[in-house]
Amino acid sequence: MRIVVDKISPHTCVGFFCVSCYNIAKKNKKTMYDIPWIIVVAGWTSMFITYSITKLKTHQCGGGIYTMEVKISSKQKWVIRAMMLLYIVCIALFSFSVGFAELDIFYRGFSDFFVLHGTIIFIIAIVLYVDSRIVISSNCAWSGNFKNDRHILIQSGPYKRIRHPQPLAFFLAFIATSFIAHDARIFVFALLLIPMIVAKSMIDEQYLHMIFPEYEDYVKKTGRFFLK
Repeated sequence: MRIVVDKISPHTCVGFFCVSCYNIAKKNKKTMYDIPWIIVVAGWTSMFITYSITKLKTHQCGGGIYTMEVKISSKQKWVIRAMMLLYIVCIALFSFSVGFAELDIFYRGFSDFFVLHGTIIFIIAIVLYVDSRIVISSNCAWSGNFKNDRHILIQSGPYKRIRHPQPLAFFLAFIATSFIAHDARIFVFALLLIPMIVAKSMIDEQYLHMIFPEYEDYVKKTGRFFLK
């Protein structure tokens, strides 16, 4: 089975996310012309474009840790399948809730305080995500077949301090978007991602320990999602 390391694809959420943002914009038309709203649209677009541009290179990577062939137990296979199923269910529930965008209950309790801090968090998330993608891409070769003896543990860029910067950036972007868009549903969806992100990172690290002898020292110097 192929384990994809440090990857939570934005492709699966772009569609329903755009629909939700469109409904929010209709609910609060002035938001469409605000700087925070422009940052949100530009930020998610940049994440999508960055992922698409680097995807080809990382899939052909012969010198990185982005993908690897590993043997996993049947129990772990079921854990991965359960996480994916839960992720799909979350997306379905969130998409269904878009139909209730007119209900004011989702927009109460927000203020300019949330918009300001949401914008700051969102900018940090985008910079973190794009930088980590560039680091992974720069450690890969554009050509050549994947070889087991060419694994390299990336420890530069965001990976110098954090072991899983991309899932963290993805999570922060959702949290920030909920603040800026005045939509509590996005916040709830982000919280539902936490157990999936943590579980996947634990499975990834289990195999990274097997492949890289130096990974134990790397863990001591870095935090899983936050600075150590």
